[in-house]
Amino acid sequence: MKLFSSNIKEVADIVNATANGDSCLIALHACGDLTPTSLRLFEHNTSIVSAVIMSCCYHKMSSSFDKGRTTFRNFPSSEYVKSLLADGSVDSDLADVSFLRLAAESTKELWATRSLDSLTLHAQSVAFRAIIQLYEEQNGIIFKKTKRKAVKPSSRRNWKSYAEAWVSNTDSYRRSDNQLIDRNDLLKELEDFISENDIEEVVKRTMAFNTLRNCVQHLVESFVLVDRLLALKEAGFTRSSLVRVSDAAISPRSIAIVVCR
Repeated sequence: MKLFSSNIKEVADIVNATANGDSCLIALHACGDLTPTSLRLFEHNTSIVSAVIMSCCYHKMSSSFDKGRTTFRNFPSSEYVKSLLADGSVDSDLADVSFLRLAAESTKELWATRSLDSLTLHAQSVAFRAIIQLYEEQNGIIFKKTKRKAVKPSSRRNWKSYAEAWVSNTDSYRRSDNQLIDRNDLLKELEDFISENDIEEVVKRTMAFNTLRNCVQHLVESFVLVDRLLALKEAGFTRSSLVRVSDAAISPRSIAIVVCR
């Protein structure tokens, strides 16, 4: 049975009925809301005496958008961090999707193991997708992918092959009249949208920006994890800590929340 915030009691009843004595809750790569939901299951089920939870995909937590601001149901978790956001001690704009997405990216240790060719290819992929998005916004275009992955890695080596793959695997429409755009016309527009010199500069800046993001990634992830740890402390679970359980140069997620009653 899958665990959701709506069926915690039902899952707890199953654990109580099937467990032979005390239980330990283990969750590896608990995506999005699964970590806070698992911690609530632990909190409300006394037959679970300990838990080891490794979080991931923080940006996939349930959110809502109101008055120009994104809010998350499960972030922050602790009253302390909530108070910091409320009184302005911490910028409330930090609690958004881009902040949590950065928390879920590769570690600086893993980043340092990559070859220059790998880093360049990654920067090109990010830069080319950003160019597509800019073109989309400036020209009133709506893109709809016809395949799950519009551009395969083999087509990310240069802007021309990327644009060709993108056009081949998407349908495009004008926002003004919802008219389908001819793919040959679209490809010509994309090729003329930006010069080769500008593309080279965008890729260089993207690589620098990606490197900077990876240098601060651990700070952002630590902020999220410490918030969850503080919530456990506030709930009375003093025997709780953050433990590095794997090599950060191998696994992008390497820190687990460990709590005992």
